[in-house]
Amino acid sequence: MTKITSKKEARRILAEAARRAEKRNALDPAKLLFGPQRDFVLDESRNKAAVCSRRAGKSYSIAFMLLQHALKYERSINPYITLTRDSGKDILWPALYDLDTKLDLKLKFRENTGDIILPNKSKIIIRGADDKRQIEKLRGPKYPIAVIDEAQGFPHFLHDLIEDVLEPATLDYDGQIVVTGTPNSACAGAFFNLTNKEEGWSIHNWTLRDNPHIPDVESWLQRKREQKVWDDNHPTYLREYCGVWIRDASALVFEYSEAKNVIEDFEYEDANDWEFVLGIDLGFNDPTAFVILAYSENLRQVRVIESYKESKLIPSAVAAHVERLNDEYSFSRIVADTGGFGKGYAEEMKKRFSLPILPAQKSKKASFIEHLNGDLRAGNLQICRNANQALLEEMSLLQWNIDAMERGKMVIDDRRFHDHLCDALLYAWRECMHHADGFEFEKPAYGTRAYWDAEAERMEQEELDKLDSEEEPWWASI
Repeated sequence: MTKITSKKEARRILAEAARRAEKRNALDPAKLLFGPQRDFVLDESRNKAAVCSRRAGKSYSIAFMLLQHALKYERSINPYITLTRDSGKDILWPALYDLDTKLDLKLKFRENTGDIILPNKSKIIIRGADDKRQIEKLRGPKYPIAVIDEAQGFPHFLHDLIEDVLEPATLDYDGQIVVTGTPNSACAGAFFNLTNKEEGWSIHNWTLRDNPHIPDVESWLQRKREQKVWDDNHPTYLREYCGVWIRDASALVFEYSEAKNVIEDFEYEDANDWEFVLGIDLGFNDPTAFVILAYSENLRQVRVIESYKESKLIPSAVAAHVERLNDEYSFSRIVADTGGFGKGYAEEMKKRFSLPILPAQKSKKASFIEHLNGDLRAGNLQICRNANQALLEEMSLLQWNIDAMERGKMVIDDRRFHDHLCDALLYAWRECMHHADGFEFEKPAYGTRAYWDAEAERMEQEELDKLDSEEEPWWASI
Protein backbone atom coordinates (compact mmCIF):
# COMPACT_ATOMS: atom_id res chain seq x y z
CA MET A 1 0.00 0.00 0.00
CA THR A 2 1.31 3.47 -0.93
CA LYS A 3 2.00 5.69 2.12
CA ILE A 4 0.34 9.10 1.81
CA THR A 5 2.70 11.81 3.02
CA SER A 6 0.79 14.98 2.18
CA LYS A 7 -2.55 16.43 1.13
CA LYS A 8 -1.10 17.03 -2.30
CA GLU A 9 -0.22 13.36 -2.63
CA ALA A 10 -3.70 12.36 -1.44
CA ARG A 11 -5.32 14.62 -4.05
CA ARG A 12 -3.07 13.14 -6.73
CA ILE A 13 -4.05 9.57 -5.78
CA LEU A 14 -7.74 10.45 -5.68
CA ALA A 15 -7.51 12.17 -9.04
CA GLU A 16 -5.76 9.16 -10.56
CA ALA A 17 -8.43 6.84 -9.15
CA ALA A 18 -11.16 9.08 -10.57
CA ARG A 19 -9.43 9.13 -13.97
CA ARG A 20 -9.23 5.33 -14.07
CA ALA A 21 -12.86 4.99 -13.02
CA GLU A 22 -13.85 7.43 -15.74
CA LYS A 23 -12.08 5.34 -18.36
CA ARG A 24 -13.72 2.17 -17.11
CA ASN A 25 -17.09 3.88 -17.25
CA ALA A 26 -16.34 5.25 -20.74
CA LEU A 27 -16.21 1.67 -21.94
CA ASP A 28 -19.99 1.57 -22.04
CA PRO A 29 -21.49 -1.33 -24.05
CA ALA A 30 -24.79 0.51 -24.40
CA LYS A 31 -23.04 3.32 -26.31
CA LEU A 32 -20.42 1.38 -28.26
CA LEU A 33 -22.03 -1.96 -29.17
CA PHE A 34 -25.11 -3.07 -31.08
CA GLY A 35 -27.63 -5.65 -29.80
CA PRO A 36 -26.02 -9.13 -30.25
CA GLN A 37 -22.54 -7.73 -29.53
CA ARG A 38 -23.82 -6.18 -26.32
CA ASP A 39 -25.60 -9.39 -25.24
CA PHE A 40 -22.42 -11.35 -25.79
CA VAL A 41 -20.21 -8.92 -23.86
CA LEU A 42 -22.64 -8.62 -20.94
CA ASP A 43 -23.02 -12.40 -20.61
CA GLU A 44 -21.20 -13.21 -17.36
CA SER A 45 -21.06 -16.98 -17.94
CA ARG A 46 -17.69 -18.46 -17.10
CA ASN A 47 -17.59 -20.25 -20.47
CA LYS A 48 -19.16 -18.57 -23.47
CA ALA A 49 -18.83 -18.94 -27.22
CA ALA A 50 -19.98 -17.12 -30.34
CA VAL A 51 -20.61 -18.58 -33.80
CA CYS A 52 -20.69 -15.69 -36.24
CA SER A 53 -20.49 -14.97 -39.93
CA ARG A 54 -17.77 -12.84 -41.46
CA ARG A 55 -18.18 -9.07 -40.97
CA ALA A 56 -20.51 -9.62 -37.99
CA GLY A 57 -18.46 -7.46 -35.61
CA LYS A 58 -17.19 -10.23 -33.34
CA SER A 59 -13.63 -8.80 -33.29
CA TYR A 60 -14.94 -5.54 -31.83
CA SER A 61 -16.76 -7.51 -29.13
CA ILE A 62 -13.57 -9.38 -28.29
CA ALA A 63 -11.50 -6.18 -28.09
CA PHE A 64 -14.15 -4.67 -25.82
CA MET A 65 -14.12 -7.62 -23.41
CA LEU A 66 -10.34 -7.77 -23.25
CA LEU A 67 -10.18 -4.07 -22.43
CA GLN A 68 -12.89 -4.41 -19.80
CA HIS A 69 -10.93 -7.00 -17.89
CA ALA A 70 -7.54 -5.35 -18.43
CA LEU A 71 -8.87 -2.03 -17.05
CA LYS A 72 -10.58 -3.66 -14.11
CA TYR A 73 -7.57 -5.72 -12.97
CA GLU A 74 -4.31 -3.79 -12.72
CA ARG A 75 -1.14 -5.58 -13.90
CA SER A 76 -3.22 -8.43 -15.25
CA ILE A 77 -2.41 -10.53 -18.30
CA ASN A 78 -5.23 -11.11 -20.79
CA PRO A 79 -4.43 -13.52 -23.65
CA TYR A 80 -5.94 -13.43 -27.11
CA ILE A 81 -5.16 -16.70 -28.95
CA THR A 82 -5.71 -17.26 -32.64
CA LEU A 83 -4.21 -19.27 -35.50
CA THR A 84 -1.03 -17.19 -35.80
CA ARG A 85 0.31 -14.15 -33.97
CA ASP A 86 0.42 -12.14 -37.20
CA SER A 87 -3.21 -12.92 -38.00
CA GLY A 88 -4.07 -12.04 -34.39
CA LYS A 89 -2.55 -8.57 -34.86
CA ASP A 90 -4.46 -8.13 -38.12
CA ILE A 91 -7.75 -9.06 -36.44
CA LEU A 92 -7.47 -7.42 -33.02
CA TRP A 93 -5.37 -4.29 -33.48
CA PRO A 94 -7.82 -2.35 -35.71
CA ALA A 95 -10.61 -2.75 -33.14
CA LEU A 96 -8.31 -1.75 -30.28
CA TYR A 97 -7.02 1.24 -32.26
CA ASP A 98 -10.59 2.36 -32.81
CA LEU A 99 -11.50 2.09 -29.13
CA ASP A 100 -8.26 3.80 -28.13
CA THR A 101 -9.01 6.70 -30.47
CA LYS A 102 -12.57 7.08 -29.23
CA LEU A 103 -11.80 6.81 -25.52
CA ASP A 104 -8.19 8.07 -25.26
CA LEU A 105 -7.10 4.96 -23.37
CA LYS A 106 -3.41 5.65 -24.11
CA LEU A 107 -2.73 2.09 -25.20
CA LYS A 108 0.80 1.14 -26.26
CA PHE A 109 1.04 -1.22 -29.23
CA ARG A 110 4.25 -3.26 -29.40
CA GLU A 111 5.10 -4.14 -32.98
CA ASN A 112 7.69 -6.79 -32.13
CA THR A 113 5.42 -8.89 -29.90
CA GLY A 114 1.92 -7.79 -30.88
CA ASP A 115 1.14 -7.11 -27.21
CA ILE A 116 -0.85 -4.10 -25.99
CA ILE A 117 0.12 -2.33 -22.76
CA LEU A 118 -2.36 -0.29 -20.71
CA PRO A 119 -1.45 2.62 -18.39
CA ASN A 120 -2.36 0.45 -15.37
CA LYS A 121 0.39 -2.02 -16.46
CA SER A 122 -2.12 -4.63 -17.62
CA LYS A 123 -1.37 -6.42 -20.88
CA ILE A 124 -3.37 -7.88 -23.72
CA ILE A 125 -1.07 -10.51 -25.20
CA ILE A 126 -1.48 -12.08 -28.64
CA ARG A 127 -0.42 -15.69 -29.15
CA GLY A 128 -0.55 -17.97 -32.18
CA ALA A 129 -1.67 -21.58 -31.92
CA ASP A 130 0.93 -22.47 -34.56
CA ASP A 131 3.72 -21.81 -32.03
CA LYS A 132 3.62 -24.66 -29.50
CA ARG A 133 6.29 -23.04 -27.36
CA GLN A 134 4.24 -19.87 -26.97
CA ILE A 135 1.13 -21.90 -26.16
CA GLU A 136 3.06 -23.81 -23.49
CA LYS A 137 4.12 -20.47 -21.95
CA LEU A 138 0.45 -19.76 -21.25
CA ARG A 139 0.69 -22.26 -18.42
CA GLY A 140 1.41 -20.65 -15.05
CA PRO A 141 0.14 -17.03 -15.18
CA LYS A 142 -3.33 -16.08 -13.94
CA TYR A 143 -5.89 -14.53 -16.31
CA PRO A 144 -9.13 -12.59 -15.73
CA ILE A 145 -10.15 -13.53 -19.27
CA ALA A 146 -8.76 -15.70 -22.06
CA VAL A 147 -10.07 -15.50 -25.64
CA ILE A 148 -9.67 -18.04 -28.43
CA ASP A 149 -10.64 -16.65 -31.85
CA GLU A 150 -11.02 -18.29 -35.28
CA ALA A 151 -11.57 -21.52 -33.37
CA GLN A 152 -13.05 -23.30 -36.41
CA GLY A 153 -9.54 -23.49 -37.86
CA PHE A 154 -7.80 -24.58 -34.67
CA PRO A 155 -5.68 -27.66 -34.43
CA HIS A 156 -7.06 -30.72 -32.73
CA PHE A 157 -5.68 -29.67 -29.32
CA LEU A 158 -8.38 -27.01 -28.72
CA HIS A 159 -10.01 -29.05 -25.94
CA ASP A 160 -6.66 -29.60 -24.24
CA LEU A 161 -5.83 -25.90 -24.46
CA ILE A 162 -9.12 -25.00 -22.77
CA GLU A 163 -9.23 -27.73 -20.14
CA ASP A 164 -5.56 -28.17 -19.28
CA VAL A 165 -4.23 -24.62 -19.67
CA LEU A 166 -6.93 -21.93 -19.60
CA GLU A 167 -9.40 -23.32 -17.07
CA PRO A 168 -6.80 -23.58 -14.26
CA ALA A 169 -5.29 -20.21 -15.25
CA THR A 170 -8.61 -18.35 -14.90
CA LEU A 171 -9.66 -19.88 -11.57
CA ASP A 172 -8.03 -17.27 -9.29
CA TYR A 173 -9.97 -14.44 -10.91
CA ASP A 174 -13.09 -16.56 -11.40
CA GLY A 175 -12.45 -15.41 -14.94
CA GLN A 176 -13.99 -16.10 -18.32
CA ILE A 177 -13.01 -18.33 -21.23
CA VAL A 178 -14.33 -17.01 -24.54
CA VAL A 179 -14.26 -19.00 -27.80
CA THR A 180 -15.37 -17.54 -31.13
CA GLY A 181 -15.32 -18.49 -34.81
CA THR A 182 -17.27 -19.24 -37.96
CA PRO A 183 -18.66 -22.66 -38.91
CA ASN A 184 -16.27 -25.12 -40.58
CA SER A 185 -17.02 -27.34 -43.57
CA ALA A 186 -16.75 -30.66 -41.70
CA CYS A 187 -19.39 -29.88 -39.06
CA ALA A 188 -17.03 -31.65 -36.73
CA GLY A 189 -14.09 -31.03 -34.46
CA ALA A 190 -13.63 -29.32 -31.12
CA PHE A 191 -15.32 -26.00 -31.98
CA PHE A 192 -18.33 -27.75 -33.51
CA ASN A 193 -18.70 -30.01 -30.48
CA LEU A 194 -18.30 -27.12 -28.07
CA THR A 195 -21.03 -25.05 -29.74
CA ASN A 196 -23.43 -27.90 -30.52
CA LYS A 197 -23.00 -30.78 -28.10
CA GLU A 198 -21.18 -29.82 -24.93
CA GLU A 199 -22.93 -28.63 -21.80
CA GLY A 200 -21.70 -25.76 -19.67
CA TRP A 201 -21.26 -23.25 -22.50
CA SER A 202 -23.37 -20.17 -23.21
CA ILE A 203 -23.70 -19.95 -27.01
CA HIS A 204 -24.33 -16.77 -29.03
CA ASN A 205 -25.07 -16.49 -32.75
CA TRP A 206 -25.30 -13.49 -35.05
CA THR A 207 -24.38 -12.51 -38.61
CA LEU A 208 -23.42 -9.44 -40.63
CA ARG A 209 -27.14 -8.85 -41.21
CA ASP A 210 -27.25 -7.82 -37.53
CA ASN A 211 -24.39 -5.36 -38.02
CA PRO A 212 -25.77 -1.83 -38.49
CA HIS A 213 -22.37 -0.56 -39.65
CA ILE A 214 -22.61 -2.35 -43.01
CA PRO A 215 -24.76 -0.17 -45.29
CA ASP A 216 -27.20 -1.95 -47.60
CA VAL A 217 -26.06 -5.37 -46.46
CA GLU A 218 -28.20 -7.32 -48.95
CA SER A 219 -26.62 -5.51 -51.92
CA TRP A 220 -23.18 -6.18 -50.43
CA LEU A 221 -23.99 -9.91 -50.12
CA GLN A 222 -25.33 -9.99 -53.68
CA ARG A 223 -22.06 -8.56 -55.00
CA LYS A 224 -20.11 -11.14 -52.97
CA ARG A 225 -22.19 -14.01 -54.42
CA GLU A 226 -21.71 -12.71 -57.96
CA GLN A 227 -17.98 -12.28 -57.43
CA LYS A 228 -17.58 -15.87 -56.15
CA VAL A 229 -20.21 -17.35 -58.50
CA TRP A 230 -22.22 -18.67 -55.54
CA ASP A 231 -25.94 -19.28 -55.37
CA ASP A 232 -27.94 -18.76 -52.17
CA ASN A 233 -27.37 -22.39 -51.13
CA HIS A 234 -23.64 -22.61 -51.75
CA PRO A 235 -22.03 -24.23 -48.65
CA THR A 236 -19.24 -21.66 -48.35
CA TYR A 237 -21.70 -18.76 -48.60
CA LEU A 238 -23.95 -20.29 -45.94
CA ARG A 239 -21.01 -20.90 -43.59
CA GLU A 240 -19.01 -17.72 -44.06
CA TYR A 241 -21.77 -15.15 -44.45
CA CYS A 242 -24.86 -16.73 -42.89
CA GLY A 243 -23.16 -18.46 -39.95
CA VAL A 244 -24.74 -21.82 -40.76
CA TRP A 245 -23.16 -25.14 -39.86
CA ILE A 246 -23.33 -27.08 -43.14
CA ARG A 247 -21.18 -30.00 -44.21
CA ASP A 248 -19.30 -29.74 -47.50
CA ALA A 249 -18.39 -33.25 -48.64
CA SER A 250 -16.31 -31.89 -51.53
CA ALA A 251 -13.78 -30.54 -49.02
CA LEU A 252 -13.17 -33.94 -47.43
CA VAL A 253 -9.91 -35.64 -48.34
CA PHE A 254 -11.13 -39.25 -48.25
CA GLU A 255 -14.26 -40.33 -50.12
CA TYR A 256 -15.24 -43.35 -48.10
CA SER A 257 -18.77 -44.51 -47.44
CA GLU A 258 -20.19 -46.86 -44.84
CA ALA A 259 -21.93 -48.98 -47.47
CA LYS A 260 -18.93 -49.54 -49.77
CA ASN A 261 -15.93 -49.38 -47.47
CA VAL A 262 -16.81 -50.51 -43.95
CA ILE A 263 -17.03 -54.19 -43.01
CA GLU A 264 -17.53 -55.72 -39.60
CA ASP A 265 -14.56 -58.09 -39.64
CA PHE A 266 -11.83 -59.56 -41.81
CA GLU A 267 -12.64 -63.07 -42.92
CA TYR A 268 -10.38 -65.22 -45.09
CA GLU A 269 -10.25 -68.93 -45.76
CA ASP A 270 -6.57 -69.28 -46.58
CA ALA A 271 -4.09 -66.97 -44.88
CA ASN A 272 -1.47 -67.91 -47.48
CA ASP A 273 -3.44 -66.02 -50.12
CA TRP A 274 -2.88 -62.75 -48.26
CA GLU A 275 0.12 -60.48 -47.81
CA PHE A 276 0.29 -58.14 -44.82
CA VAL A 277 1.82 -54.66 -44.78
CA LEU A 278 2.47 -52.40 -41.78
CA GLY A 279 2.47 -48.64 -42.24
CA ILE A 280 3.90 -46.43 -39.47
CA ASP A 281 3.71 -42.65 -39.06
CA LEU A 282 6.37 -41.94 -36.45
CA GLY A 283 5.97 -39.25 -33.81
CA PHE A 284 6.71 -38.47 -30.20
CA ASN A 285 4.65 -35.55 -28.94
CA ASP A 286 2.41 -36.30 -31.89
CA PRO A 287 1.28 -39.91 -31.72
CA THR A 288 2.95 -42.77 -33.55
CA ALA A 289 0.33 -44.42 -35.77
CA PHE A 290 0.22 -48.08 -36.87
CA VAL A 291 -1.98 -49.36 -39.72
CA ILE A 292 -2.09 -53.01 -40.89
CA LEU A 293 -3.29 -53.80 -44.42
CA ALA A 294 -3.96 -57.14 -46.09
CA TYR A 295 -4.01 -57.71 -49.84
CA SER A 296 -4.06 -60.64 -52.21
CA GLU A 297 -2.59 -60.86 -55.70
CA ASN A 298 -5.71 -62.79 -56.65
CA LEU A 299 -8.07 -60.00 -55.59
CA ARG A 300 -8.35 -56.33 -56.27
CA GLN A 301 -9.38 -55.62 -52.70
CA VAL A 302 -7.27 -54.28 -49.86
CA ARG A 303 -8.47 -54.73 -46.30
CA VAL A 304 -7.57 -52.46 -43.37
CA ILE A 305 -7.28 -55.00 -40.57
CA GLU A 306 -6.20 -52.99 -37.54
CA SER A 307 -4.97 -49.52 -36.61
CA TYR A 308 -4.12 -47.55 -33.50
CA LYS A 309 -1.93 -44.70 -32.29
CA GLU A 310 -0.03 -43.83 -29.13
CA SER A 311 2.01 -40.80 -28.00
CA LYS A 312 5.39 -40.57 -26.25
CA LEU A 313 6.78 -43.79 -27.73
CA ILE A 314 10.58 -44.03 -27.71
CA PRO A 315 12.30 -46.28 -30.32
CA SER A 316 12.39 -49.34 -28.07
CA ALA A 317 8.65 -49.02 -27.41
CA VAL A 318 7.91 -48.64 -31.13
CA ALA A 319 10.07 -51.69 -31.80
CA ALA A 320 8.13 -53.68 -29.19
CA HIS A 321 4.86 -52.80 -30.94
CA VAL A 322 6.29 -53.76 -34.34
CA GLU A 323 7.70 -57.08 -33.05
CA ARG A 324 4.39 -58.01 -31.45
CA LEU A 325 2.47 -57.21 -34.63
CA ASN A 326 5.02 -58.99 -36.82
CA ASP A 327 4.70 -62.15 -34.72
CA GLU A 328 0.98 -62.10 -35.47
CA TYR A 329 0.95 -61.05 -39.14
CA SER A 330 4.43 -61.89 -40.59
CA PHE A 331 4.59 -58.69 -42.63
CA SER A 332 5.93 -58.79 -46.16
CA ARG A 333 6.79 -55.10 -45.78
CA ILE A 334 7.12 -52.59 -42.96
CA VAL A 335 7.14 -48.99 -44.12
CA ALA A 336 7.53 -45.81 -42.06
CA ASP A 337 7.97 -42.10 -42.41
CA THR A 338 11.71 -41.79 -41.89
CA GLY A 339 11.92 -38.02 -42.41
CA GLY A 340 12.89 -35.68 -39.56
CA PHE A 341 13.65 -37.50 -36.34
CA GLY A 342 11.82 -40.52 -37.80
CA LYS A 343 15.16 -41.33 -39.46
CA GLY A 344 16.68 -41.84 -35.99
CA TYR A 345 13.80 -44.14 -35.03
CA ALA A 346 14.28 -46.29 -38.13
CA GLU A 347 18.06 -46.51 -37.70
CA GLU A 348 17.71 -47.37 -34.03
CA MET A 349 15.18 -50.14 -34.71
CA LYS A 350 17.28 -51.57 -37.53
CA LYS A 351 20.50 -51.49 -35.47
CA ARG A 352 19.15 -52.68 -32.12
CA PHE A 353 16.24 -54.86 -33.14
CA SER A 354 17.07 -55.96 -36.72
CA LEU A 355 13.73 -54.65 -37.98
CA PRO A 356 13.78 -53.87 -41.72
CA ILE A 357 12.04 -50.50 -42.05
CA LEU A 358 11.41 -49.26 -45.60
CA PRO A 359 11.19 -45.46 -46.09
CA ALA A 360 7.68 -44.29 -46.92
CA GLN A 361 7.06 -42.83 -50.36
CA LYS A 362 5.86 -39.28 -49.66
CA SER A 363 6.02 -37.65 -53.09
CA LYS A 364 2.91 -36.83 -55.12
CA LYS A 365 0.73 -37.21 -52.03
CA ALA A 366 -2.37 -35.57 -53.49
CA SER A 367 -2.12 -37.72 -56.63
CA PHE A 368 -1.90 -40.93 -54.64
CA ILE A 369 -4.78 -39.88 -52.40
CA GLU A 370 -6.85 -39.59 -55.57
CA HIS A 371 -5.81 -43.13 -56.55
CA LEU A 372 -6.74 -44.34 -53.07
CA ASN A 373 -10.08 -42.53 -53.38
CA GLY A 374 -10.60 -44.43 -56.63
CA ASP A 375 -10.31 -47.66 -54.64
CA LEU A 376 -12.71 -46.26 -52.05
CA ARG A 377 -15.28 -45.30 -54.68
CA ALA A 378 -14.97 -48.74 -56.31
CA GLY A 379 -15.31 -50.53 -52.98
CA ASN A 380 -11.83 -52.04 -53.33
CA LEU A 381 -10.57 -50.64 -50.02
CA GLN A 382 -12.47 -52.08 -47.06
CA ILE A 383 -12.02 -51.13 -43.42
CA CYS A 384 -12.83 -53.41 -40.49
CA ARG A 385 -15.00 -51.29 -38.25
CA ASN A 386 -14.26 -52.57 -34.76
CA ALA A 387 -10.47 -52.33 -34.97
CA ASN A 388 -10.30 -49.00 -36.83
CA GLN A 389 -12.61 -46.55 -35.07
CA ALA A 390 -9.93 -43.85 -34.70
CA LEU A 391 -8.93 -44.20 -38.37
CA LEU A 392 -12.54 -43.90 -39.50
CA GLU A 393 -12.90 -40.75 -37.40
CA GLU A 394 -9.81 -39.20 -39.00
CA MET A 395 -11.07 -40.06 -42.48
CA SER A 396 -14.47 -38.52 -41.75
CA LEU A 397 -12.90 -35.22 -40.63
CA LEU A 398 -9.74 -34.56 -42.63
CA GLN A 399 -10.22 -31.78 -45.20
CA TRP A 400 -8.49 -30.04 -48.05
CA ASN A 401 -7.51 -26.44 -47.37
CA ILE A 402 -10.35 -24.44 -48.95
CA ASP A 403 -8.22 -21.37 -49.74
CA ALA A 404 -5.60 -23.55 -51.45
CA MET A 405 -8.32 -25.38 -53.42
CA GLU A 406 -9.56 -22.06 -54.79
CA ARG A 407 -6.00 -21.45 -56.05
CA GLY A 408 -5.98 -24.84 -57.75
CA LYS A 409 -3.77 -26.59 -55.17
CA MET A 410 -4.62 -29.71 -53.18
CA VAL A 411 -3.18 -29.15 -49.72
CA ILE A 412 -4.44 -31.04 -46.69
CA ASP A 413 -5.63 -28.83 -43.86
CA ASP A 414 -4.10 -30.99 -41.14
CA ARG A 415 -3.92 -28.24 -38.49
CA ARG A 416 -7.41 -28.82 -37.22
CA PHE A 417 -7.60 -32.59 -37.13
CA HIS A 418 -5.27 -35.52 -36.60
CA ASP A 419 -3.96 -37.12 -39.80
CA HIS A 420 -1.43 -39.60 -38.39
CA LEU A 421 -3.44 -42.76 -39.03
CA CYS A 422 -4.39 -41.52 -42.49
CA ASP A 423 -0.73 -40.97 -43.32
CA ALA A 424 0.18 -44.46 -42.09
CA LEU A 425 -2.67 -45.86 -44.20
CA LEU A 426 -1.36 -44.10 -47.30
CA TYR A 427 2.20 -45.33 -46.70
CA ALA A 428 1.03 -48.94 -46.38
CA TRP A 429 -1.41 -48.74 -49.28
CA ARG A 430 1.33 -47.50 -51.61
CA GLU A 431 3.30 -50.64 -50.75
CA CYS A 432 0.54 -52.95 -51.93
CA MET A 433 2.38 -53.56 -55.18
CA HIS A 434 -0.52 -54.71 -57.30
CA HIS A 435 -1.75 -51.12 -57.10
CA ALA A 436 1.39 -49.87 -58.79
CA ASP A 437 0.23 -50.97 -62.25
CA GLY A 438 0.18 -47.91 -64.43
CA PHE A 439 1.75 -45.64 -61.80
CA GLU A 440 4.84 -43.73 -62.83
CA PHE A 441 7.50 -43.87 -60.15
CA GLU A 442 10.48 -42.99 -62.35
CA LYS A 443 12.00 -39.54 -62.00
CA PRO A 444 10.96 -37.29 -64.88
CA ALA A 445 13.53 -36.29 -67.46
CA TYR A 446 15.90 -33.51 -66.41
CA GLY A 447 14.79 -30.05 -67.48
CA THR A 448 11.13 -30.90 -68.00
CA ARG A 449 8.31 -29.14 -66.16
CA ALA A 450 7.52 -32.39 -64.38
CA TYR A 451 11.14 -32.63 -63.23
CA TRP A 452 11.14 -29.15 -61.69
CA ASP A 453 7.72 -29.72 -60.10
CA ALA A 454 9.06 -32.91 -58.50
CA GLU A 455 12.20 -31.10 -57.31
CA ALA A 456 10.12 -28.31 -55.76
CA GLU A 457 7.98 -30.88 -53.95
CA ARG A 458 11.09 -32.73 -52.76
CA MET A 459 12.73 -29.56 -51.38
CA GLU A 460 9.50 -28.50 -49.68
CA GLN A 461 9.28 -31.90 -48.01
CA GLU A 462 12.92 -31.65 -46.87
CA GLU A 463 12.17 -28.32 -45.21
CA LEU A 464 9.13 -29.81 -43.48
CA ASP A 465 11.24 -32.74 -42.27
CA LYS A 466 13.80 -30.30 -40.85
CA LEU A 467 11.05 -28.54 -38.92
CA ASP A 468 9.79 -31.87 -37.63
CA SER A 469 13.23 -32.70 -36.33
CA GLU A 470 13.86 -29.42 -34.46
CA GLU A 471 12.19 -30.55 -31.25
CA GLU A 472 13.97 -33.70 -30.13
CA PRO A 473 12.38 -36.01 -27.54
CA TRP A 474 13.90 -36.32 -24.13
CA TRP A 475 15.54 -39.65 -24.88
CA ALA A 476 17.60 -38.29 -27.81
CA SER A 477 20.41 -37.12 -25.55
CA ILE A 478 20.66 -40.33 -23.50
